Amino acid sequence: MDSPFPSRQRILSPWRLARLAQTAERPAAGDWIAARVPGNVQLDWAAARGLPDPNYGQNFHAYDGLEDSYWLYRTEVPSLPATPGTRVFLRGESVDFRCEVRVGQREPQVFQGLESGLEVEVTGVPAGTPVEILLWPAPKRHAEPANQTQASHVTKPAVSYGWDWHPRLIPLGLCGDTYFEVRPAVHLRAVDFSYRLAEDFSTADVRVTVDSNPASAGYRWRLKR
Repeated sequence: MDSPFPSRQRILSPWRLARLAQTAERPAAGDWIAARVPGNVQLDWAAARGLPDPNYGQNFHAYDGLEDSYWLYRTEVPSLPATPGTRVFLRGESVDFRCEVRVGQREPQVFQGLESGLEVEVTGVPAGTPVEILLWPAPKRHAEPANQTQASHVTKPAVSYGWDWHPRLIPLGLCGDTYFEVRPAVHLRAVDFSYRLAEDFSTADVRVTVDSNPASAGYRWRLKR
C-alpha cells in the first residue's frame, strides 16, 4: 500500500513561555522566557532563573510551587506556502497535561492527556497571528496529602508526585513535538488494521478503521501478498 500520508510538510516555530498566577493574567514584556519544545516548564524556568540541578541533594525544593502555576506558551503562525488543495494545522503530539489553545481571537479549544495530543486547524490564518497554549497546573485528585495518591485519577507518572525513594517534581509542558503541518485537503489522520484468520488459515477477514478528513472521504485499498 502506498503511504497514506503523502505530501505533508512540517514547519517549526520558536516558542516563548511565561509563568502566570491565574488564567486571566497577561504577561508583561519582561515576563517571557525562551522555551524548548518538546520539553517541560521546569527545565525552561531553571535555565532562565538559574535554579540548581534537581538531581542533587535537596535541590528539588527550589522547584516547589511551579506545579501550581499556569504557564503560557506563545508563538506566531509562520509564513506558509499558499498551495491550492492543502490545509494547515497546528499539531502537538503530546501535552502534559491540560491546556487551552487560542489562535488569534478565536474561542480556545481544550485538550488533555499525555496520549491525546492537540490539533487545531489554522488554514487561512494570516502569518504573524499569535498562537497561545495555556497550560493548567498539575492535576491533583485531592489537596492533601501531597503524595503519589494525588495522581490516581490521571495518566501521569505517580512517582513524580513524590515517593519514599523519589523527590516530588511534577513535570508540565509541551512534551511532544509541536509544529505547523501543511497537508492535502483530503488526508488520513490515523489508520488501524485488524484481522481474523479462519481455523484452517484458508481465509482472513481484514478490517480497516480510518480517521479521515473529511470523514466522508472514500479510499481504495490494495492488499499485497
